[in-house]
Parts: sequence; C-alpha cells; structure tokens
Amino acid sequence: MKKKTLILLALIIFVAFSFGDYSYNEDFIDTAIATITTGVTKVNVTDFTSNEIRVSRSPVPSESADACAITITFTRATGSASTVDFAFEASYDGGVTWATFEGVEIKIASNYSVVSGTTVRVLKTFINIPGVSHIRLKSVKNNDAASITAVNATLSL
Repeated sequence: MKKKTLILLALIIFVAFSFGDYSYNEDFIDTAIATITTGVTKVNVTDFTSNEIRVSRSPVPSESADACAITITFTRATGSASTVDFAFEASYDGGVTWATFEGVEIKIASNYSVVSGTTVRVLKTFINIPGVSHIRLKSVKNNDAASITAVNATLSL
C-alpha cells in the first residue's frame, strides 16, 4: 500500500510541475571571446561562432515567446566611460535567413559597477521578440581604452 501511495504521490508531483512555465538559459557563445582589444569589433563567423538560439516554443516559427532577457558578461581592466556594444541578428523563418535585430543593440559602460573583482555582469530584461524564431550574437565592439576579456552573452527565456 505504501508503495502505491508513493508512486501516486510522485506521479501527482510530476504532473503538477509539467504544466508550469518552462524557462532556460543558453550562452550565445560556447567558449567566451578571450580578448577584444581597444577599438576592435569581433564579428560572428569571422571571429567567433554564435549559437543560433531557438526562441519559438512551437514548431511554427511565427509563434515565438514575447520577450526574453539577455545577460552580458565581460572582464575589464580598469574601465572607462566608454561602452562595450553587443549587436544581435534575428531570424523569422526558422533560421534560414538573418537580419540585424534593429533596436536591440546593448551598450554597457565598461566602468559599470561590479560586485567584486573586475567582471561586469549586466542583465537587460524584456527584450521584445514577437515573431522571432531564432536569435544570435552578431558582433561585439570594445570602445574602452583597455582590452576586455571573457566576453559573452546569455539568453534567458
């Protein structure tokens, strides 16, 4: 009797959590960009390979999530009032064609406050992505007076 009760309880818990919201995080780059020197722009395919992250929750590409969050991380030397600029590309047809994702360039001051050390971590929430099937990192530009290292971005849905 105890065994049946435990199995039933486990099944109820499993079913209850199955209907909750599903969320996940994925890095745009599997291995962060090691170094970007002053004034340099690193570009997808040429300098790094961005993951093409599927944001639609349905097999139909036009049925995508409405918003996502992007977390930017990099390590700075000293940091200045200059920015590190992240640009993205979007696909609306399942990743067949890509275009610059207008209005989603994220500019982070390289002297942004850090909790400890020199690693900058900034969460930009609620990037609107209706109709987008996939998103990828297009480029990263270092406008700082010093090199930055360990550069990456993470998508959260």
